[in-house]
Amino acid sequence: MIIDLDVPGPSAEPARRSRHRSRGLPLMLAATLLVLLGGSTVPSKDLAPLVADLGPGNLTWLLTDRMIYSVTGRPGEDVLDVTARPVDGEVLWTRPLGGVGTMPVLHEFGPHLAVEFPDERILLLDARTGQIRRADDGARVAGDRILLRQKGRIGLLDPVTARPVWWREVDGWPIAVTGGDGQVRVVNLGGTGAVYDRDTGATVRTAANLGVQGAVYTTAVSGDWMFLFTGNSMTVVRMRDLKRLWTAQLIGPTAAEPCGDAFCVTGATGVTAVSQRTGSIIWIGTRWRWSGGFASGEDGRIVRLDPATGEVEADLGQARPAGTMLVREGGVVTDAVTGRLRGVVDITVPSHCASTASHLACQDDKTTKVWRLP
Repeated sequence: MIIDLDVPGPSAEPARRSRHRSRGLPLMLAATLLVLLGGSTVPSKDLAPLVADLGPGNLTWLLTDRMIYSVTGRPGEDVLDVTARPVDGEVLWTRPLGGVGTMPVLHEFGPHLAVEFPDERILLLDARTGQIRRADDGARVAGDRILLRQKGRIGLLDPVTARPVWWREVDGWPIAVTGGDGQVRVVNLGGTGAVYDRDTGATVRTAANLGVQGAVYTTAVSGDWMFLFTGNSMTVVRMRDLKRLWTAQLIGPTAAEPCGDAFCVTGATGVTAVSQRTGSIIWIGTRWRWSGGFASGEDGRIVRLDPATGEVEADLGQARPAGTMLVREGGVVTDAVTGRLRGVVDITVPSHCASTASHLACQDDKTTKVWRLP
């Protein structure tokens, strides 16, 4: 069933009042921030224009160049509503999904939206209408393709056409996959792995002994790296050639990302920097958690750390990363690397943000909003 929602835009008068009331403080904050960042002038512009307000209850969402997709729950019901709208337009459709139980991740593939659940289920929706094109169990996103597993075989789905490209018989049970450079790389339960040609399914190479024998672990993939976490260790596999590099003894590791020549690992003791080459511990920062190239503290402040030493290079205050941007106190939006002012938005400190080249979306405890940036 498709539900077409008619969501009227905000009236003109409240928009004028809000813009006039908010103008002075954000621009004053922007001026102060530019002085701190070494800038010389403040552009004479008003708040960045608000182009969408998704309302409350958004559990997750995805901002793309053209669209914003969101997922909301229904109180007391095991139903999630997936909604699509252009970033500068009205709601196109809402698709209710029942019996889902867990929070999905959204991916856009050309004309389709993939709704990926943690239990290896993927729904492929028509991005124009919300109609379900496919529903697959045993499915994982692998770059720009989707790996399918069923009854002793794996296949590769092209999510643009919604059709499998190939199937092949296998013995393993995939626990981590990546895609890129014309290949699909798979690590299986038990520590075996294989690299397949993306277009034909032909085996490029195989590997064994990639995992930690006898251990129960969770996995994460970041770029070319796969991380196997146990309660007291992290094993790293380089996915492009399926090479197991090393196992480091750590306390409660839960997430890892490349940072300089190290991996910055978040765990029970804060952030631990581990050498990519040897697996040895370089430094430990007990105050921080690491995400998106920044370290964050319990008070919500984020800092830029030197990956080689763990020393604070820049204290960025109360802020949230948003792709290549930072959203700082007072809604000041700057380039994350250069500090260049991108605009000022009508929000304080959001819980989550994302950006494209032209738009910024942020969520706080009340709603999720989208702005168009100059």
